[in-house]
Amino acid sequence: MNLCIFRGNITKNAELKYLPSGSAVVKFDLAVNYRYAKEEKTLFIKCTLFGKRAEGLHQYLKKGVNLLVDGMLIENTWTGKDGRVNYSKELIIQNLEFTGCKKKTDNTNQNKQIPDNENIPF
Repeated sequence: MNLCIFRGNITKNAELKYLPSGSAVVKFDLAVNYRYAKEEKTLFIKCTLFGKRAEGLHQYLKKGVNLLVDGMLIENTWTGKDGRVNYSKELIIQNLEFTGCKKKTDNTNQNKQIPDNENIPF
């Protein structure tokens, strides 16, 4: 079984793109704080959300928003121009829950009120 659960803050506004098939894809990074050997550390998780949920939630996935996510952790592999093999990990989100929200508003007034989990638009 491959199931990971993380709670953290979005590090920058999510990016919405579309696959050639027309399916929506949203990507963002989640900063997860944890304690190890009496030391505070931060783990940065690359997160991806697909489909109608991605399209509907994109507008709410802004920097500073606190989320609880679960999903499948995958590993991406590619060969760089220098011939070295590179690896990255990515969480394919299955479930997402808003656990808090950014209190500060910016001057552009682009922050939208985050829906409660019962009223997510899909």
